[in-house]
Amino acid sequence: MKLKGTMRVSHLQGFNEDTTPIHIEINDAASGCRVLDVYLAYDEFSKALTSSQGEATIEIRNLTNIGKKLESHECLVPFQFSNDSEKDIDAALKPFEVDGWKAWRSDMTNHHNGGNGMQRVRFFRYVEIKE
Repeated sequence: MKLKGTMRVSHLQGFNEDTTPIHIEINDAASGCRVLDVYLAYDEFSKALTSSQGEATIEIRNLTNIGKKLESHECLVPFQFSNDSEKDIDAALKPFEVDGWKAWRSDMTNHHNGGNGMQRVRFFRYVEIKE
């Protein structure tokens, strides 16, 4: 399977910088999901650049949504901000979380997103790409 993607090579500062300061991240362009993280030391990165094999630590991400399209939209959800228990949040979101849509649940407790008994909530889902 071939997919369009993006790649970034960066120098980490303050995180594993003594042992693996080079970070390579590979993302799926359609879904925006990260596919792979690679962490290398300077000398191993140099080997990899010169057609040798450099040793690395790799982290493979959740591949469930790779190759799918990310869709998103925003809705006003009736909700009193003071009712921020999980049970109240679940009840308020239930009518909106249909057909694979999922809420950014943190929007429900962000006072910047609400007023007048409504909360502005972002929803997302991943769908198969139709060619």
